[in-house]
Formats: sequence, structure tokens, C-alpha cells
Amino acid sequence: MNHGQPHDGAHDNSPHIANMRLGDDYNIGSKTLRQPAEVLEISAIGYHDDGPFVAEPKRSIRFAELPDGRLILNRTNKDRLIALYGLDGAAWIGRRVLVYRTRTTYAGRPENGIRVWHPREIPPDMVIDENGQPVTVTPPPPHAPEP
Repeated sequence: MNHGQPHDGAHDNSPHIANMRLGDDYNIGSKTLRQPAEVLEISAIGYHDDGPFVAEPKRSIRFAELPDGRLILNRTNKDRLIALYGLDGAAWIGRRVLVYRTRTTYAGRPENGIRVWHPREIPPDMVIDENGQPVTVTPPPPHAPEP
């Protein structure tokens, strides 16, 4: 990593991270995900503490392809990863997961959000682009390596 170097935007076109510096952490969300859907390799598990008024820290994951980004796991995404790879978060490292943009509910309001799913399957939710328009996602070919 080149800590302190200006982000050149070569790997993404998101205005939300264009002014960041390489090495700065950012939360992966509907506005910072590079594509509507992409298969990423989990490279690390961590915890994100929102401060003294939160009962317990949330689990977060990092991806090999996005070393400065982290996905803070909400209940749905955590439950999906547990269903895919088990309760032991350390066993998730090196596994691949489909990360995609879709409509979710936050604080009772619909909004664009991020979900995870099995990397070789079509997700159960509609995949959308950054403007909320539906996009078609196709699974990898049958001969693709297993996650």
C-alpha cells in the first residue's frame, strides 16, 4: 500500500472515494462498490466499534481486491456468510463471495445497499446499478473454479 499517496481513481469512478488517499479505510457501500455485482475474495475479518453507545462491535470483512475497503456486516450479510461458510469467521478468509448492490431497508426506509451471496449463484434480490436501475447478472460458467 502507498499510504499518503493521492488516490488516482484508476480502479474506480466513484466520486465518493475519488479524493481519498491510498491507505485510508473506507466502508464499502452502494456508492463505493465498483460494479453492480462482483465476486471478491475475503482477506481479513475484523470488528468495527461504533462507540460507547453500541452494545457490541459489528464484524467487518476486507477483500483482497479492495485492500482499503471494509464491509461492515449487518445482520442479513452476517447470517448469509454464516450459512455459506460456518460460524468460524477465520474460516471465511480465502473464500469468495458475490457482493452486489440492491434495494434494502435501513431504519424502516428503502435505500440502495449491499448484500452478499454465494459466488456461483444468481442472488435472490434484484441487482441494481448506482442509479437504482436493474441489471442482469449471470453466474460463472460451470467449469469455473470453486470458491
